[in-house]
Amino acid sequence: MKKTKKSLIAAVLALTMVVLSACGSSFDASAYINAFMDMLTKGEVTQYAELTKQSEEDAGKDYQEILDSMKDAFDQDGVTDETKQKVVDVYVEVLKKAKYTVHDAEKTQEGYDVTVDIEPITGLYEGLMDEITGEMDAAVQAGDLTMDNMYDWIFNKMADKMSGRLDSLSYGEAESVTVHIVKGENGYEIKDQESTSERIGQLLIDQSGIQTQ
Repeated sequence: MKKTKKSLIAAVLALTMVVLSACGSSFDASAYINAFMDMLTKGEVTQYAELTKQSEEDAGKDYQEILDSMKDAFDQDGVTDETKQKVVDVYVEVLKKAKYTVHDAEKTQEGYDVTVDIEPITGLYEGLMDEITGEMDAAVQAGDLTMDNMYDWIFNKMADKMSGRLDSLSYGEAESVTVHIVKGENGYEIKDQESTSERIGQLLIDQSGIQTQ
């Protein structure tokens, strides 16, 4: 079960592990971050494509890379592509419910600071692992759960139970993350990108009930 918990955390955090880059003298840092958040959570790529000066097709590929990273997070022994896609599809629907506010950018010596207020989605994981664990014995007795298909069975159960919670999700008190944007060789990019991405991932979906051990 430890690997399962870590895989869930990784699936959320992997959503934000993408390098951002943009260029131009009229760079709008706030609009840029807002467009990225819209792509990340809603799959909307039109504004992101415009601000990163690429086609919508190429911007769509950026979004697909995010989904592929999610799918890879569930790459465990015996887990089918169908199951992995099923879990990703649920996360896509969860993230569409994300609530966030991107504030105006503040100019700094290195570039810009953009603060994002995020209301964490709550209720997705609460009691989830206890429910799944409680159903394991019966599944073993019925022959539905074996050592060979253990992770496939677990991830299927996760997807089903998370899907069943989509209409009852709530939100926690807004928390802030400041994105530091600096000028790089190829345009603007996020400073401390990995830690910033991890923070955004943690705030989008409340992690209560799924803790890394």
